[in-house]
Amino acid sequence: MGDDSDVNQNESNEHSREVNVNSREHPIDYKKWFDKFEWTRNPFVLSVDPKLLVGYEEQTSKLLEYMDEGRRIILLKGPTGSGKTTLMRWIEERVRKKYKVIFLAKPPTTPDEFVEIFQSAFPTPWFLRPFIPNIKNIYQIPDFVNKKLSGKRLVLLIDEIHEAPTSVLEWIRVFSDQINDAVIILSGLPSFEMMLKEKLETLEKRITARIDVLSLTKENTRELIEKRIKSVGGRDTSPFTDEVIEKIFERTNGFPRDVLKTCEYLVEKAIAKGTFTLSADMIKEVTSEKKKEKYNISYEVLYNLSPRQQEIIEILAKGDMTPGQIANSLDLTEYKSRQHAVRSVNNILQRLTQEGYIERRRVGKAFVYTLMPKIRNMLVNR
Repeated sequence: MGDDSDVNQNESNEHSREVNVNSREHPIDYKKWFDKFEWTRNPFVLSVDPKLLVGYEEQTSKLLEYMDEGRRIILLKGPTGSGKTTLMRWIEERVRKKYKVIFLAKPPTTPDEFVEIFQSAFPTPWFLRPFIPNIKNIYQIPDFVNKKLSGKRLVLLIDEIHEAPTSVLEWIRVFSDQINDAVIILSGLPSFEMMLKEKLETLEKRITARIDVLSLTKENTRELIEKRIKSVGGRDTSPFTDEVIEKIFERTNGFPRDVLKTCEYLVEKAIAKGTFTLSADMIKEVTSEKKKEKYNISYEVLYNLSPRQQEIIEILAKGDMTPGQIANSLDLTEYKSRQHAVRSVNNILQRLTQEGYIERRRVGKAFVYTLMPKIRNMLVNR
């Protein structure tokens, strides 16, 4: 009798645990959740993997074309999280066998750092060092590199170029002039181009091609999710349904980094809730929680925005506007056309909306943007 009771009690306990899992009261073990979808790990942990590049076929095609043509300086620009670094890494892998490639994840903090960079990229065999000495100073770099290239083109990739001091940028201009066969690709925020026009026009005029990295399309967003899942053993987009992917695209506007962060957050949320199902309601929860974080904005953060972002916020402080109206308030001579200006404004507005600085509402067929109350109060009280 007692043994039967113990068995029944154990069965009852097992049933209770199952009910708790199904009722989403307790988290599921990570391994159990990943095994359910045949994943080896969470595919959405933020990482730069050029093999997982999605979209941007036009941009990659142009970059390869411009490198083959020998364009001297190419500027790759786009907002934070738009995929510039992954694209740069993709280019590095793609052309490494064809050209001599140097990739810098960040620009040097001083010009003298270029000495070690180029010395490491073109090492001299020990038995030749008495005849070909190492570079002693930055002025020797052009002649040293020209001798080392031996007819092979140099491709210098520098990411996060907006962080470079003016002294470093001036030497990049020197290299573009004095290294015989070099293509220099600079990747940075859109505000970098404005900074060049204001502070270093000599380098700005040497940029022979400009490529914008914008957000992904809805189809590309789905492809990114699917490619990430398949990279860890999954077979399709499960557990991301079409409805959930649609909501992810709406929330992130197709910016790759935001897509990955949202997907990772959804997986964590599902595991914590004890469910194998993702829903559109969970997207709302993610959005709500992220907004609470982002709306805690300080003066320091506001003033650390790029010059163009600050300018748009100043424009919106005068009243609600559409992207076209904002573009009309800018100096359009800085853009190839008004259409380019509107497109640039739209990209910035998307980022400012995601960061909780502004919000939008539909008026007829257009979207109108307005400052969040906290930002408006900051501008009034500063």
